[in-house]
Amino acid sequence: MFRTFIIFLSCLSLLACSTYSPVQRTSPNSYALAIKPGDQVSLSTINGQTFELKVTRISQDILTGVDDNGHSEIIKISDIQELEKKSISAAKTSGGILAVVVIVCVTALALVARTLSSAGK
Repeated sequence: MFRTFIIFLSCLSLLACSTYSPVQRTSPNSYALAIKPGDQVSLSTINGQTFELKVTRISQDILTGVDDNGHSEIIKISDIQELEKKSISAAKTSGGILAVVVIVCVTALALVARTLSSAGK
């Protein structure tokens, strides 16, 4: 039973369905309005560098963030060619969790039925 619970939790941790959505730069401060500290972003610069960062600070001129390795990056807004913000799809995540719950319930019922049929012999 404990092993099933651990497998269930492992599946749940993998189910957060997320996507990156483009952030359009329509004005000088549009990035600062659309992105907040704590947001996860993917960006490419005009010189070809790419970054995936957790934003720690953003202003009209500068985006500061930390990558998965803990390295801090400071990027001029004027150097950003493309910016995408990570968002979690609640519908996809809920659907995935529901599917796992159904699978666990069906598996548990099958085990109970097998145990009961074995006990009746």
